[in-house]
Amino acid sequence: MVNEGAGGRATGALGDFDAMLGRRPRIDILVLALGTNDSADVSGAAPGRAAANLREMVLRARKAYGRELAVLIVAPPNIRKDALLRNQGQADQRERTLERMSTEFRELAARLGCEFLSLYGTVPDASLAVDGMHPDLAGNERIARIVLPKLMSIAGARGA
Repeated sequence: MVNEGAGGRATGALGDFDAMLGRRPRIDILVLALGTNDSADVSGAAPGRAAANLREMVLRARKAYGRELAVLIVAPPNIRKDALLRNQGQADQRERTLERMSTEFRELAARLGCEFLSLYGTVPDASLAVDGMHPDLAGNERIARIVLPKLMSIAGARGA
């Protein structure tokens, strides 16, 4: 497993995604876990735009590694509105945006034949206390306990 994540990255970072594809001669399972940073756009366009960007990533990855590449699309976790340090006034809209992203990502996964997992509502508020967005150690452990069985299921189904 290789973590290609970068702080502050939004789904529109297709150039970063292409660079990652160029560094990896082989990928068994691609996990796309993006969207939280996109929620800063409260115009209402973020869920559709984020889903379109993820679609493009899936298409590019399958072109590079084959149509049989297993892809897991992970919708972002919840935020803690009262702890948001930036844009406190937009907390309700950000929350609605994240909820809509979960729906859009689920539909996208179904259309593309990808696996799907939503983390929305899974991180306890206490684990988002520092800035309202980034989980602490306990929050990350909670995420791992949810994502790992899904990854193991995908790997098992592929005989990996």
